Amino acid sequence: MSDDAAALEYSVSEPRVSIMRGFRHFYVSGRASMPRIEEAAGGLIDRLYAAYGRARHGVQLPAILILSYGMPDETGEFDLTAGLNVTPVTEAVGEAQVEEVSDSRCASVLLRGRLRDLKEAHEALNAFVQDKGLQYGPGFREWYLYWEGEDSANNVTLITYDLAG
Repeated sequence: MSDDAAALEYSVSEPRVSIMRGFRHFYVSGRASMPRIEEAAGGLIDRLYAAYGRARHGVQLPAILILSYGMPDETGEFDLTAGLNVTPVTEAVGEAQVEEVSDSRCASVLLRGRLRDLKEAHEALNAFVQDKGLQYGPGFREWYLYWEGEDSANNVTLITYDLAG
């Protein structure tokens, strides 16, 4: 592979601070740690789509898969949810819950790349938050805007960190 081709395998946008508009969130919850994140997220996604198939709903188009992370506790574990943005008529079913997520101030980057490129995108966003002296809020989200598969360089993921204040 040429150097030019390798350079195009993924790209991360310039970080920015903005207001993330609120949304109705249909989700399932679990716990995870970084060593188990892939397994935990995969299991939650399977449970999410199983519950969604039983729900009376309407998906906001386009349907966006959202993984949300809480802050790690002293054991290194954190809350993890897999959800979809949905219309106001969507109701909770089985283990799935529905919540209204308020507008929030966040720092964000846009990644075009493979699942394994998420690490570089998170590192860039974390460095931005630290360099600007911003304070983390209660959660972090990955919005899977376009997905072809974990090894596709065409995936598009928005990464947002809630900010305090």
